[in-house]
Amino acid sequence: MANSTAINKQEKLEKQKEIVNKLMFIPIIALLAIVPLIMRVQEIALEPALADALNIDTITDIFSNYKATAIIIISISILILTFLVFQKDMIKKDKYIKIYAISAGVFIFITFLATIFSSNSSTAWWGLPGRSEGFIITACYILILFYTILSFRNYTNFKWILVALAFLIVVTTVIGAFQYFGYDLFIHVDFFKRMIMSQEQYQSVGSISGIIEDKTIYGTMFHYNYMGSFSAMMVPLFMTLTLFLRSKKQKLLCGCISICSLFLLFGSSSRAGFIGLMLAVLVGIFIFGKKIVKKWKVTIPILIALAVVVVGFNAMTRGTIFRRIPTLINESIGLLSGSDNSFNYKDHIPVRDVINEDRSAKIVFQNATLVLGETDGSITFSDEAGNPVVYTEAEDVYTTTDERFANVSFTNVDLIVPEGQVAPKVTNMYVNGLSTFLFKTDSAEGTVLCDAYPVQKMDIDEPETIGFRGKEKLGSARGYIWSRSIPMMKDTFLIGYGPDTYAAKFPQNDLLGKWWAYDTPNMIVDKVHNLYLQYFINNGGLALLGFLVLVIAYIIQSFKLYALKGFYENKEILGIATTLAIIGYLGAGMFNDSVVSVAPIFWVLLGIGIAINFMIQKEKIENSKRVAHATVDLKSKKHLRESNS
Repeated sequence: MANSTAINKQEKLEKQKEIVNKLMFIPIIALLAIVPLIMRVQEIALEPALADALNIDTITDIFSNYKATAIIIISISILILTFLVFQKDMIKKDKYIKIYAISAGVFIFITFLATIFSSNSSTAWWGLPGRSEGFIITACYILILFYTILSFRNYTNFKWILVALAFLIVVTTVIGAFQYFGYDLFIHVDFFKRMIMSQEQYQSVGSISGIIEDKTIYGTMFHYNYMGSFSAMMVPLFMTLTLFLRSKKQKLLCGCISICSLFLLFGSSSRAGFIGLMLAVLVGIFIFGKKIVKKWKVTIPILIALAVVVVGFNAMTRGTIFRRIPTLINESIGLLSGSDNSFNYKDHIPVRDVINEDRSAKIVFQNATLVLGETDGSITFSDEAGNPVVYTEAEDVYTTTDERFANVSFTNVDLIVPEGQVAPKVTNMYVNGLSTFLFKTDSAEGTVLCDAYPVQKMDIDEPETIGFRGKEKLGSARGYIWSRSIPMMKDTFLIGYGPDTYAAKFPQNDLLGKWWAYDTPNMIVDKVHNLYLQYFINNGGLALLGFLVLVIAYIIQSFKLYALKGFYENKEILGIATTLAIIGYLGAGMFNDSVVSVAPIFWVLLGIGIAINFMIQKEKIENSKRVAHATVDLKSKKHLRESNS
């Protein structure tokens, strides 16, 4: 009777644990399946220092702020849930967990210091509007990481991860298919427009245009590059499961999701995503080396079938899936080939310089100089010798027949100012029809180069550069961004400028450099397009070191557990698939930065991977102990028999 009661109590305890385990997984499922799909239009005012740095006072956000809000709400629920259901047996302890805890602690502590010492306080805490990755969200990521490690207690939990990700991939594939074929639901369908716009916004604006270029998949993830980071995780994750799980049903389901993930990757045309996938594939080949050789009769036909699917997609879409592969190869070679120190980008743009001096703005073109002056509050035009250049005004547009400046025109800009204030006189210069620089004219300063906001005198900046000379256009101007960003690292070896403050610190007044790199000077550089530079500059060199120790320690542990084995159990396949997904993200991170649309998925998967590694390592140690005990018992019995005999 007592034995029966004990069994019932044990069964009740197991059921309670199962309920708690499922309950704890709800926030994780929401992070994976729901948060990446959130979109909502919002106008956000910038803090004054940031507005001055970027020359704008508001940013229209669609993809980030509401996602960030959801992440914060889920993180609060995680804290509450952990407090309510925490049990001591949830804690995982070993030498690797200690390394993960210390390195993550260093990462978040240095990030906190960068935040409190940042000159852009509001942005450092809450993030740049349109990106929303300030300290609060960064802290949420670390909380999510350790909560995932804590809540992942058995291998069957992995099915919930797969279900959530499969749901996200299928929904994103449907949305992405419409985008790929040029019929973006968020632009063309009222139902979807109303979902992401308030009634007032819908009535006043009516539509959203220019979200992204036609026939490119961005889903709900801000940009096709971030779709690349997402796909670089999903393809190796589900492809590994497709190839190596034993259940035919599981193979079929994972295979379908793999094909959807491949479509998203190729449809996004993200070169960063391709690089992440290639890195994951190379690591996967190394890990499964023995098994691939042993099972080549199975592996090769599957890989051929996948290749046929991809080639079929490419043929069906008239070659658009592979359209950026050649540029990826060429630009990778270009980036690695070194700088051309004899190259001067100013030789390749129409304007060599704009100089404010003596109450005038001197515009130095390749073969002539135009001087903008002021007389009685009106703009005047002359050449470098002081000879007048005749510009005729018609309907607020100034044009000239002077052959030296025939391609240069000016347009009066109508500024909206608060009631009671007088709008300054601002003129926009066009070169070959391209909007370039703004000039302000008044009796106090004369005519000077000015910014768009708050319409103040500005000088063109020529920042320090390191590397990529002559390669600035490569990688969608990543060469330009990195050449101006690397010198910024001198100030952030220990503590960074503050999370998400990169845009405020980048030399935005490098108008001529931008003109060369982007074919327009009117570009705001708000991200560094490199996860590691992002952490170094924003969070600090020590924070990056903490992050690198965290992920490298995880990868080393994974290699020790999984590499070059002849046989794998299903639980090990789950660990390898997760490891390859993490490597895919880190590979894409060489050309993409962190963003709230994708980063939570990475941190959850990293937590899952760490938890699986811990469980497998623990089982391995316990098995070794059992074998050792069994060996000792056998020796003892043998010794006893020998003694008796």
